[in-house]
Amino acid sequence: MTKEEHVKVMGYAGVIYRKEFTPLEINAWYEFFKDIPYDICKGAIKNCAIKYKYMPSISELLLECREADMKKRMEILYLMYQDGYFKRGVEEL
Repeated sequence: MTKEEHVKVMGYAGVIYRKEFTPLEINAWYEFFKDIPYDICKGAIKNCAIKYKYMPSISELLLECREADMKKRMEILYLMYQDGYFKRGVEEL
């Protein structure tokens, strides 16, 4: 995720949890979330808003991001399976 996207995500989290982040906090969190796609991170914040009354910690949000990423990957694999992708050109895998 780009720095600009990260600022948007942090702003989104700030609105949900009524918290203003300092530039130092934004930079610190960016170190942990820079390799996570924007849509995965934003979806994880939505899920956290349902689960947690208070702002999640970095580790809680990272765990939620991993779960969201795994769910997305499994959905893609399922669609590939339904489409017959794994049977094309060779014996079934």
